[in-house]
Amino acid sequence: MVKGYGGSGKFKFETAEQESPVGTTYFEPVRYLIEVPKVFEYLRSELGMEVELLHDVHEQLSPIEAAQLAKRLEPYRLFFLEDPVSPEQKDGLAFIRSQTTTPLAIGEIFCDREQIIPLFVNRLIDYLRISPLNVGGITEARKIMAIAEPFGVKSAFHGAADLGPISQAAAVHLQMAIPNFGVQEWTDFYSLQVFCELFPTPCKVCDGYAYPNEEPGLGIDFNEELSKRFPYSPVYMPQIRRADGTVHGY
Repeated sequence: MVKGYGGSGKFKFETAEQESPVGTTYFEPVRYLIEVPKVFEYLRSELGMEVELLHDVHEQLSPIEAAQLAKRLEPYRLFFLEDPVSPEQKDGLAFIRSQTTTPLAIGEIFCDREQIIPLFVNRLIDYLRISPLNVGGITEARKIMAIAEPFGVKSAFHGAADLGPISQAAAVHLQMAIPNFGVQEWTDFYSLQVFCELFPTPCKVCDGYAYPNEEPGLGIDFNEELSKRFPYSPVYMPQIRRADGTVHGY
Protein backbone atom coordinates (compact mmCIF):
# COMPACT_ATOMS: atom_id res chain seq x y z
CA MET A 1 0.00 0.00 0.00
CA VAL A 2 1.05 3.59 -0.61
CA LYS A 3 1.21 5.89 2.39
CA GLY A 4 -0.01 9.45 1.79
CA TYR A 5 -0.92 12.38 3.99
CA GLY A 6 -3.05 10.96 6.78
CA GLY A 7 -2.30 7.51 5.41
CA SER A 8 -1.41 4.18 6.93
CA GLY A 9 -0.23 0.76 5.88
CA LYS A 10 -3.12 -0.98 7.64
CA PHE A 11 -6.58 -0.54 6.16
CA LYS A 12 -9.61 -2.76 5.76
CA PHE A 13 -9.73 -2.16 2.02
CA GLU A 14 -6.85 -4.17 0.58
CA THR A 15 -7.50 -4.28 -3.17
CA ALA A 16 -7.55 -0.64 -4.30
CA GLU A 17 -4.07 -0.70 -5.80
CA GLN A 18 -4.87 -3.74 -7.88
CA GLU A 19 -8.08 -2.13 -9.16
CA SER A 20 -6.48 1.21 -10.04
CA PRO A 21 -3.99 1.22 -12.96
CA VAL A 22 -2.46 4.48 -11.68
CA GLY A 23 -1.83 3.30 -8.13
CA THR A 24 -3.59 4.35 -4.96
CA THR A 25 -2.83 6.77 -2.13
CA TYR A 26 -4.88 6.58 1.06
CA PHE A 27 -6.00 9.68 2.93
CA GLU A 28 -8.01 10.18 6.10
CA PRO A 29 -8.77 13.86 6.92
CA VAL A 30 -9.27 13.32 10.66
CA ARG A 31 -6.00 11.47 11.06
CA TYR A 32 -4.27 14.11 8.95
CA LEU A 33 -5.62 16.98 11.04
CA ILE A 34 -4.38 15.25 14.19
CA GLU A 35 -0.93 14.27 12.89
CA VAL A 36 0.28 17.34 10.98
CA PRO A 37 0.29 19.83 13.90
CA LYS A 38 2.27 17.28 15.93
CA VAL A 39 4.87 17.12 13.15
CA PHE A 40 5.34 20.88 13.23
CA GLU A 41 5.43 20.95 17.02
CA TYR A 42 8.32 18.49 16.89
CA LEU A 43 10.13 20.36 14.09
CA ARG A 44 9.96 23.65 15.96
CA SER A 45 11.22 22.02 19.14
CA GLU A 46 14.23 20.69 17.22
CA LEU A 47 14.89 23.54 14.76
CA GLY A 48 13.74 26.64 16.61
CA MET A 49 11.48 29.36 15.22
CA GLU A 50 13.80 30.97 12.65
CA VAL A 51 14.01 28.10 10.15
CA GLU A 52 11.36 28.50 7.45
CA LEU A 53 8.85 25.63 7.24
CA LEU A 54 6.24 25.10 4.53
CA HIS A 55 3.45 22.58 4.09
CA ASP A 56 1.43 21.48 1.05
CA VAL A 57 -2.12 20.23 1.68
CA HIS A 58 -2.52 19.13 -1.96
CA GLU A 59 -6.15 20.32 -2.00
CA GLN A 60 -7.30 17.35 0.09
CA LEU A 61 -9.36 19.22 2.70
CA SER A 62 -12.75 20.89 2.80
CA PRO A 63 -12.74 24.62 3.64
CA ILE A 64 -13.75 24.02 7.26
CA GLU A 65 -11.05 21.36 7.69
CA ALA A 66 -8.44 23.59 6.05
CA ALA A 67 -9.38 26.47 8.36
CA GLN A 68 -8.98 24.17 11.37
CA LEU A 69 -5.52 23.09 10.18
CA ALA A 70 -4.35 26.63 9.43
CA LYS A 71 -5.40 27.81 12.90
CA ARG A 72 -3.72 24.88 14.61
CA LEU A 73 -0.48 25.62 12.73
CA GLU A 74 -0.35 29.30 13.69
CA PRO A 75 1.92 28.75 16.74
CA TYR A 76 4.55 27.14 14.47
CA ARG A 77 4.93 30.13 12.10
CA LEU A 78 4.67 28.57 8.67
CA PHE A 79 6.28 30.36 5.74
CA PHE A 80 3.08 29.40 3.97
CA LEU A 81 0.39 26.73 3.79
CA GLU A 82 -0.01 25.61 0.19
CA ASP A 83 -3.19 24.57 -1.63
CA PRO A 84 -5.40 24.33 1.47
CA VAL A 85 -8.36 23.83 -0.90
CA SER A 86 -8.77 23.40 -4.65
CA PRO A 87 -8.57 26.53 -6.88
CA GLU A 88 -12.31 26.37 -7.61
CA GLN A 89 -13.02 26.94 -3.91
CA LYS A 90 -12.61 30.72 -3.97
CA ASP A 91 -15.36 31.19 -1.38
CA GLY A 92 -13.73 28.52 0.73
CA LEU A 93 -10.38 30.25 0.42
CA ALA A 94 -12.01 33.48 1.62
CA PHE A 95 -13.43 31.63 4.63
CA ILE A 96 -10.00 30.18 5.52
CA ARG A 97 -8.47 33.64 5.18
CA SER A 98 -11.00 35.07 7.62
CA GLN A 99 -10.13 32.45 10.24
CA THR A 100 -6.32 32.44 10.34
CA THR A 101 -3.12 34.44 10.07
CA THR A 102 -1.18 31.55 8.53
CA PRO A 103 0.11 32.75 5.11
CA LEU A 104 -1.54 31.01 2.14
CA ALA A 105 -0.17 29.98 -1.25
CA ILE A 106 -1.89 28.59 -4.34
CA GLY A 107 -1.58 28.52 -8.11
CA GLU A 108 0.53 25.69 -9.48
CA ILE A 109 -2.25 24.50 -11.81
CA PHE A 110 -3.40 27.98 -12.91
CA CYS A 111 -3.06 28.70 -16.60
CA ASP A 112 -4.36 32.26 -17.13
CA ARG A 113 -4.59 35.61 -15.35
CA GLU A 114 -8.39 35.54 -15.12
CA GLN A 115 -8.09 32.77 -12.53
CA ILE A 116 -5.48 34.67 -10.58
CA ILE A 117 -6.37 38.37 -10.39
CA PRO A 118 -9.46 37.90 -8.14
CA LEU A 119 -7.18 36.31 -5.55
CA PHE A 120 -5.09 39.50 -5.51
CA VAL A 121 -8.03 41.90 -5.44
CA ASN A 122 -9.74 40.07 -2.59
CA ARG A 123 -6.42 39.58 -0.77
CA LEU A 124 -6.89 35.84 -0.44
CA ILE A 125 -3.26 34.73 -0.82
CA ASP A 126 0.26 35.75 0.14
CA TYR A 127 2.27 33.71 -2.39
CA LEU A 128 1.51 32.78 -6.00
CA ARG A 129 2.59 29.30 -7.09
CA ILE A 130 2.42 29.65 -10.88
CA SER A 131 5.12 28.52 -13.28
CA PRO A 132 5.94 30.67 -16.35
CA LEU A 133 5.60 27.54 -18.48
CA ASN A 134 1.92 27.08 -17.62
CA VAL A 135 0.62 30.66 -17.67
CA GLY A 136 1.81 31.67 -21.14
CA GLY A 137 5.54 32.17 -20.80
CA ILE A 138 7.97 34.61 -19.24
CA THR A 139 6.25 37.78 -20.50
CA GLU A 140 2.82 36.80 -19.19
CA ALA A 141 4.22 35.62 -15.86
CA ARG A 142 6.05 38.94 -15.49
CA LYS A 143 2.80 40.85 -16.12
CA ILE A 144 0.96 38.73 -13.55
CA MET A 145 3.62 39.39 -10.93
CA ALA A 146 3.50 43.11 -11.71
CA ILE A 147 -0.24 43.03 -10.95
CA ALA A 148 0.48 41.07 -7.75
CA GLU A 149 2.99 43.58 -6.36
CA PRO A 150 0.62 46.33 -5.11
CA PHE A 151 -1.45 43.67 -3.34
CA GLY A 152 1.58 42.43 -1.41
CA VAL A 153 1.62 39.02 -3.12
CA LYS A 154 5.04 37.46 -3.65
CA SER A 155 6.20 34.79 -6.06
CA ALA A 156 6.70 31.16 -5.11
CA PHE A 157 7.05 29.67 -8.58
CA HIS A 158 6.20 26.02 -9.03
CA GLY A 159 9.30 23.91 -9.65
CA ALA A 160 8.29 20.25 -9.60
CA ALA A 161 10.31 17.64 -11.46
CA ASP A 162 7.79 17.25 -14.28
CA LEU A 163 8.40 20.85 -15.43
CA GLY A 164 12.00 20.15 -16.36
CA PRO A 165 15.29 22.13 -16.34
CA ILE A 166 14.27 24.59 -19.10
CA SER A 167 11.18 25.67 -17.17
CA GLN A 168 13.37 25.92 -14.07
CA ALA A 169 15.78 28.24 -15.89
CA ALA A 170 12.91 30.47 -17.05
CA ALA A 171 11.56 30.73 -13.51
CA VAL A 172 14.95 31.58 -12.01
CA HIS A 173 15.67 34.30 -14.58
CA LEU A 174 12.25 35.88 -14.09
CA GLN A 175 12.37 35.78 -10.31
CA MET A 176 15.69 37.63 -10.38
CA ALA A 177 14.01 40.44 -12.34
CA ILE A 178 10.88 41.09 -10.26
CA PRO A 179 10.70 43.13 -7.04
CA ASN A 180 8.20 40.82 -5.32
CA PHE A 181 10.27 37.64 -5.35
CA GLY A 182 9.38 35.27 -2.51
CA VAL A 183 10.84 31.81 -2.94
CA GLN A 184 11.60 29.30 -5.70
CA GLU A 185 10.62 25.64 -5.45
CA TRP A 186 13.64 23.59 -6.44
CA THR A 187 14.24 20.20 -8.04
CA ASP A 188 17.81 18.91 -8.17
CA PHE A 189 17.74 17.52 -11.69
CA TYR A 190 21.47 17.03 -11.80
CA SER A 191 21.64 14.37 -9.17
CA LEU A 192 21.05 12.08 -12.19
CA GLN A 193 23.81 11.87 -14.80
CA VAL A 194 21.35 11.74 -17.67
CA PHE A 195 20.13 15.27 -16.91
CA CYS A 196 23.70 16.54 -16.90
CA GLU A 197 24.09 15.15 -20.41
CA LEU A 198 20.69 16.26 -21.73
CA PHE A 199 20.89 19.79 -20.27
CA PRO A 200 24.63 20.50 -19.87
CA THR A 201 24.39 24.12 -18.65
CA PRO A 202 22.04 24.04 -15.66
CA CYS A 203 20.95 26.52 -13.05
CA LYS A 204 22.62 25.72 -9.76
CA VAL A 205 22.04 26.12 -6.04
CA CYS A 206 24.83 27.19 -3.72
CA ASP A 207 24.37 27.90 0.01
CA GLY A 208 20.60 28.07 -0.42
CA TYR A 209 20.64 30.50 -3.37
CA ALA A 210 19.73 29.66 -6.98
CA TYR A 211 22.00 30.92 -9.74
CA PRO A 212 21.21 30.99 -13.48
CA ASN A 213 23.74 30.15 -16.15
CA GLU A 214 24.67 33.46 -17.78
CA GLU A 215 25.03 32.18 -21.32
CA PRO A 216 22.75 33.78 -23.98
CA GLY A 217 18.99 33.31 -23.69
CA LEU A 218 17.96 31.27 -20.68
CA GLY A 219 21.53 30.05 -20.45
CA ILE A 220 20.56 26.40 -20.72
CA ASP A 221 21.47 24.07 -23.58
CA PHE A 222 19.67 20.93 -24.74
CA ASN A 223 21.14 17.82 -26.36
CA GLU A 224 18.36 17.04 -28.83
CA GLU A 225 20.12 14.06 -30.37
CA LEU A 226 20.61 12.38 -27.00
CA SER A 227 16.97 13.00 -26.10
CA LYS A 228 15.84 10.57 -28.81
CA ARG A 229 17.07 7.75 -26.57
CA PHE A 230 14.41 8.69 -24.00
CA PRO A 231 10.95 8.60 -25.62
CA TYR A 232 8.03 10.12 -23.73
CA SER A 233 6.32 7.79 -21.29
CA PRO A 234 3.11 9.08 -19.63
CA VAL A 235 2.92 9.17 -15.84
CA TYR A 236 -0.27 9.60 -13.86
CA MET A 237 -1.14 10.86 -10.41
CA PRO A 238 -2.42 8.13 -8.07
CA GLN A 239 -6.06 7.65 -7.23
CA ILE A 240 -6.90 8.88 -3.71
CA ARG A 241 -9.11 6.73 -1.49
CA ARG A 242 -10.30 6.80 2.09
CA ALA A 243 -9.39 4.03 4.49
CA ASP A 244 -12.54 2.03 3.70
CA GLY A 245 -11.83 2.14 -0.04
CA THR A 246 -14.24 4.92 -1.04
CA VAL A 247 -12.91 7.55 -3.44
CA HIS A 248 -11.73 10.74 -1.74
CA GLY A 249 -11.71 14.18 -3.33
CA TYR A 250 -12.88 17.76 -3.00
